[in-house]
Order: sequence, then structure tokens, then C-alpha cells
Amino acid sequence: MKIRLVINMNIVLYTNSLDYGGASTFFLRLNSAFLHNNVNSNIIAFNNERGSNSTNLLKCSLRERIVYLRNKLKEKETDIIITNYGLETLMAKLATIGLNKKVKIISVVHVRSFMWIPESMSFIKKYIFKLLIKLSFKICDKCVAVSNDLQKEILEEGWINEEKIVTIYNPVIEDDFEMLPKVIKYKEEIHLAIIGWIWDIKNQEEAIKAMYELGDKRYKLHIIGGIKDQAYYEKLINMINEFKLDDQVFFEGIKTDIFKELEKIDILLLTSKTEALPTVIIEALACGVPVISRDCKVGPREILVNGEYGFLYDSLEELTQKIKELSMNNEKYKQLSFKSIKRAADFRFIESMKKYIFLIEIL
Repeated sequence: MKIRLVINMNIVLYTNSLDYGGASTFFLRLNSAFLHNNVNSNIIAFNNERGSNSTNLLKCSLRERIVYLRNKLKEKETDIIITNYGLETLMAKLATIGLNKKVKIISVVHVRSFMWIPESMSFIKKYIFKLLIKLSFKICDKCVAVSNDLQKEILEEGWINEEKIVTIYNPVIEDDFEMLPKVIKYKEEIHLAIIGWIWDIKNQEEAIKAMYELGDKRYKLHIIGGIKDQAYYEKLINMINEFKLDDQVFFEGIKTDIFKELEKIDILLLTSKTEALPTVIIEALACGVPVISRDCKVGPREILVNGEYGFLYDSLEELTQKIKELSMNNEKYKQLSFKSIKRAADFRFIESMKKYIFLIEIL
């Protein structure tokens, strides 16, 4: 299904890097959704790990990157830039200087505010970085938060004025994607998965501990994603060896087709310490895969509607109990699988596109 558009604008999606993280997936899917609806859209990235011709302009000087971006904006006769909050918004603004028309900037926030400024920075650098982020919110024409709870948090902390920010869920599910429920009855093996970067924030160790507590060889845990923290990865390896789980826990690396991987999975686990809008939960719902997620302050609770469309937990004991409950009760599993599909429909491309088109029209 396509929506009827009343705009005729050239849109550029600008990000420093296209990797295998959630923010990069957002830009790729948003671009796909725009093109599907006959909107002239292009992605500009200084580093592209996903393209057939990998490029890396991040090593160039700041001035060279701004000039490169300005030339691309001019070449594409850009009307709207959609980019990340913070430094990328500032880069986009600098690149528009000297163009012969006003280019509007939409700044998108994907992560919670306490993660914006690295803890490793000195006090002075943190102070400067905070000022730059506030400046980026000031100069953008509109800000998009990817969840309602994230928008609320940003407003409560005084980063931006209320009239300047809106919530738009990420486009996750293609409009023609076929969603089918699953069953778990009579399975000799139960496949769990945790999908995301391997690092402390994603907290994969909790899933490994749950595997140990379950004490049942039928359970297999697949850890899918690239290594962001080598030391943390080695810690996980040591845990697996210590718990003698090498025949039950498997590192699968980066996978380019998450939906294909989810077809093999019975239950998705999300153990993150913090999230904004974890796309992988939505992807699992679309595949009819029931979700058990840590109850982060922002993200999972909103997607799962306070536990109506998936399980939320707060402790290792509760995680272990919910895995058992879901995997041993086929009726509950089937019911949750059906409900998962219903909720996933709210994250189809078309739903996100309606809101982005409306936002662009009123700028």
C-alpha cells in the first residue's frame, strides 16, 4: 500500500557511518520507505560498511567532510536533511551554509540522554559536549524521538522545547511482509536468541546465567551480533566455559537478514540495561516470536504495552522462570505469538511514513 503524497521535495538522510547497528538500519529502512512511496530520497554516509563499495571518509579532516557533504547536498538539490542528533546535526547545518536555498533539518534521537556524553571525557569536555548537543537541538527545525518515553525523558531534562519535538516510531516492517504465528509444542530443542552488539550495555551475560540456571540441555542460546567490546566478549567466553555451556551457547556473528534468523528462533531475549526503541523486539513480533525483555525504563515496556504483548522481567530469577513458563505452555506460547503479530502491525513502513510525510509538510 502506498500513501498519496502532496509534497515534491528532495530528502537526504545523512549519517556519519552505516554499520550493522540499529540507527543505521533505521536510515536504510526509512530510505526504502520513502522510495517505495515515490519520495526522492538518498543516503549520504562518510563510512559505509554495508555497501558493496565500502567507503570511509571519516579519516578526512572536518573541513573536507563538510565540503563533501555540501557538494552532495547541492548536487541533489536538497530540501530536507534527516540526520542524527548532536554533532551530525551541527555538521549538516554547517554544510548548508552557502547553498542558494533554505534547507530544513530534522534531528532524530535513537538513544537515551545519559548515553549522549561519554563518561571517559574530562569535566571540561563534557561541559562543551553538552553545549554542542543543546546547540544542535536549537538549530534543527524539528526533532524526532523514536519512542514516547524517550521524548518524555528529553523534555523532563530540559534539552528541547516541547513544540519542537515529536515521537515517530521507526519504520521496521515492510508493508507486504507476511506475518505468521508459531507454536512450540513437541520441540526437542528450544532455540533462544539475543540479538545486538556484544557489549556491557546489552548485558548478554544475564542470558548466559539464565541458561546455567535452567540446567536443561534442550535450551540453545544463539548470540547474534558484532563485537563492540572485545574485553566483554572474552568475559562471556569465560562464563560459557566456567558453566560448561559450550554445547548450548553459540556466537553467530553479524547476520544481514535478521528476519531469516528469527524464523529459526522460538523465543527472543532482550537483556539490555538500557534501550530507546529496540528494533529487534519489533522484528521478533512480526515473525510471531514471543519476547522476554528486561523492563528498561524506556523502550521495551512501550513496545510490549506493559507486558500485554510479551513478558517483562526485572531479575535473573524472573527471567529464568518466564523462559520455563513460555516454553512449557504451548497454549500461552501460541496466544502470545498471535498477539505479537497484531502489535507488530503498528510498526509497518506505512505507519511511520504517514507521520514523516506530515512532519515534512508542516516544516
